[in-house]
Amino acid sequence: MMQPSPPRLLSRKRKPPTDDELERPSPNSPLPLSGLGGPQQWASPKRFRLGGLEPETLVRLQENTNTLAQPPIRKLLSMLPSDQLAGLICSLIEKHDGLRSDVISLIPRPSVATARAILERAEKAVIDAFPYHKQGPVTNSYSFNRVRPQLEELKDLLIYFLDFFVLPMTYPSDLQHEYPAIAFGYLDMATTLVHRLPRWQDPVHEDATRGFMYRRLGHAWRVAVAEVARRTREGKIFGAAPVGEWAQSLHRHFTEVEGEFGFREASVEFAQPLGWVIGADARFPAAPGPALSV
Repeated sequence: MMQPSPPRLLSRKRKPPTDDELERPSPNSPLPLSGLGGPQQWASPKRFRLGGLEPETLVRLQENTNTLAQPPIRKLLSMLPSDQLAGLICSLIEKHDGLRSDVISLIPRPSVATARAILERAEKAVIDAFPYHKQGPVTNSYSFNRVRPQLEELKDLLIYFLDFFVLPMTYPSDLQHEYPAIAFGYLDMATTLVHRLPRWQDPVHEDATRGFMYRRLGHAWRVAVAEVARRTREGKIFGAAPVGEWAQSLHRHFTEVEGEFGFREASVEFAQPLGWVIGADARFPAAPGPALSV
């Protein structure tokens, strides 16, 4: 006997929705929009793709986002590396030259410790720029040309700080009393650094670098000595401890350079007004040098 086949499901055509069904949400319809003003509404497919928000609402939210409070300018500047910050300030000064004097007045006066750190970084850059050699740095012409940019940078920095710390007119009135200690302190540090620099095989290279810096330093020692001597003649009395320290420093550098580059003259000019303070007149050479021109 043949088994009866199962009844086939008849396909049904979907009826067009009535007005009531259009207004009534189905279980699968998007969530209603509420709290945005007006009666309850249902998101259309386009609005659903925008997160359930009307385009006008999105524009309004974006405008609110653009008006959020920005971080303080101090916070933004503190995030910048020092070289970028310096470049930004220089760009502002180039566009608004009237800011130059204001910016300069706000920059703290550098100290000898600050200058030491900067010069030692520049010195390290010179040493690091030397080409590799299995027997260590070689001071021939090839090496000189390799390190010349770093050497010029070091030379420029040393001379800049030399004028800044040694010329008396660069000191404001409230710092004039600190001149002797600061000037002699920088001179001792800078001269010691030049002693450490490589000695070049080519006399021309040697004279253009170490020789140039020694001549500027010898002249600066004489400027500092002349300023202290002037103050002594005007009645200023310096204690034996600082005078002895300055004398020992000058004598050490005089010995290192064998009295050349103006160090002999600086020693003589130091002994005349200040040697008696520490009883060290005999330590310095007696032959006077040429007159100093500041």
